[in-house]
Amino acid sequence: MTNCASWLLTIMSVRAGVRSLLEDQPDCDICGEAVTGREAVALAQQLRPDIVVLDITMPELNGLEATRQILKAVPDVQVLILSVHESEELVREIVEVGAHGYILKSDAGRELAAAVRALRQGESYFTSKVAQIALRAYLKKQSGGHTQGIA
Repeated sequence: MTNCASWLLTIMSVRAGVRSLLEDQPDCDICGEAVTGREAVALAQQLRPDIVVLDITMPELNGLEATRQILKAVPDVQVLILSVHESEELVREIVEVGAHGYILKSDAGRELAAAVRALRQGESYFTSKVAQIALRAYLKKQSGGHTQGIA
């Protein structure tokens, strides 16, 4: 594995923002960038980075399927998902495909560097809002679908 973080997003302005946040980190080298999910998978296989940051919404192959394929090809890579979506179902799917972290794009400015550091140390990273969504979904499932008293 190289000592780099590879991020793969679809919208140029978002990629530029993420690049600028990561470039400011002294221990983070960006070794690749892709526009589509298929490119993300190919680059991950070629570059074998420590971390791949994916947008959940990418052309040709969405972030969930790209994560599945990347982890199958490069099992040691840590995958961080960025999304604007906050649904319980999406949080569940992201965990099920094996992503190691999930942050909302609205939190990226505050949370991205911490998320990348956590993944580099082999830890998972979910913003507090995402963790609340996951907990709410878990508690709802445990209570048979009743959500009374779950904040």
